[in-house]
Amino acid sequence: MAERVVVVGGGLAGVAAATRLVEEGVAVTLVERQDALGGRLGGWMDRLRDGTLFSMDRGFFGVSREAKNTRSLLGRVDPGLGGLSAVDGYAMIGPGGAVRSLERLPRRAPFNVLELLRRAPSMRLRDLARADLRKATRLFAFDPEETHRQLAGTSAKDLLKSIGLPEGATSALFGVLASASFNPIDRYCAAELVGNIDFLLGGHSDGLVMEAPSGPPGTALWPALERHLEAHGADVRRRADVLEVERNGTGWHVRVRARGVASVVKADAVVLAAHIPGLKRIAGASPSLGPVAASVASLEVSLPQVVWRLWLDRPVGGDRPAYGAAAGMGMLDAVVLLDRIGTRSEDWAARSRGSVVELHAHAVPESMSESTIRRDLLARLHAVYPETRLATVIDERFLLKQESPAFSPGSHARRSTVTTAIDGIYLAGDHVKLPFHAAPMERATASGFLAANTILAGWGKRTQPVEKRAKRRGIF
Repeated sequence: MAERVVVVGGGLAGVAAATRLVEEGVAVTLVERQDALGGRLGGWMDRLRDGTLFSMDRGFFGVSREAKNTRSLLGRVDPGLGGLSAVDGYAMIGPGGAVRSLERLPRRAPFNVLELLRRAPSMRLRDLARADLRKATRLFAFDPEETHRQLAGTSAKDLLKSIGLPEGATSALFGVLASASFNPIDRYCAAELVGNIDFLLGGHSDGLVMEAPSGPPGTALWPALERHLEAHGADVRRRADVLEVERNGTGWHVRVRARGVASVVKADAVVLAAHIPGLKRIAGASPSLGPVAASVASLEVSLPQVVWRLWLDRPVGGDRPAYGAAAGMGMLDAVVLLDRIGTRSEDWAARSRGSVVELHAHAVPESMSESTIRRDLLARLHAVYPETRLATVIDERFLLKQESPAFSPGSHARRSTVTTAIDGIYLAGDHVKLPFHAAPMERATASGFLAANTILAGWGKRTQPVEKRAKRRGIF
């Protein structure tokens, strides 16, 4: 009889774990609370006031070329990754429509970082000359253990301030390389920033190239991954809630409620791949998971994130980049022109002679009202793309969520790995501590693969190497 695993959570981490397990013949039940798989990258269908059906999600889904594990997962349903294409126009943007390309950066540190800073809007070379180059070397020499030992208690803001970088350089570096971790600069661990520099800039001569799926993830990517799982025998239960995980002899009983009906799923192992609020809820409701509940108690979510999609009655300037990472633009972190990156929004834009614009704010103060957020983001859009001042908003969707993990100074040592103090219980997600650094989306996928490998190895089954960036020595 095949070994049985329950995977809780159908985001990247849970789907990655479930995929590797079913590929080795393990009987997997994947439990997802939402209507569809995808977690924070999932989507759903909606309809505009004019009747147009569209796929809504929580923001542009781009895949870095360094995200080897995520690309491996996508390759299960898209061999060759032909469904991914480079975003045509990935740039830094600033006040007045200033644009600086993020392509064709030098291949090696520190030259790639220096060139990135040189391209920052309003950046002056004489400002960089005042920086402390000795301290700046800490940005270019990431080591998974030593960097965290040295910088674990330091914020990214304090690190960059100690180097003497001017405000424009700080905004550019953090905005491009770390703001998508959904943590504000003064609450973000400096070691995480240095890790992101190494991860995103450590090997590509093409610069910061981002690739996007050819269609909305909610209607293309996640249904395909669900079909892949089911083709390998997985039992995928959407719109299902995990109530409790209970020890049963040498195995586990997972109490699940779906459509008002409760049932028990038996398992030899459980992978908890829910987001932090869900993980804490399940562990807290499960007396058998007492040690896990204690280990995740210190995990926190970061500030709220906003995605505001606007359907405008006129096009944005033709020379604007498809994805603009905002530098020095307050709470505005990115402007995405969805009708230019293959999300099917181009059909509406062509028919209406308008545009579909998405504004991202990655760390919004909790005390700020929605009306204030809207006014601020709209004013920032008008400042960076002045032609939008004349546009009328035909329709909109405003999402505010607070689910992403906080990577605050001092938190690294308290994070759990994929293994726990309880035999048979494993963790996966972008909050999990890995033996190497990865950006959040890649961290989630890698943790799922690692959790699956740990289970498979314990049962004497075949494991699959988890991709990681090779460790470099020295600055150059």
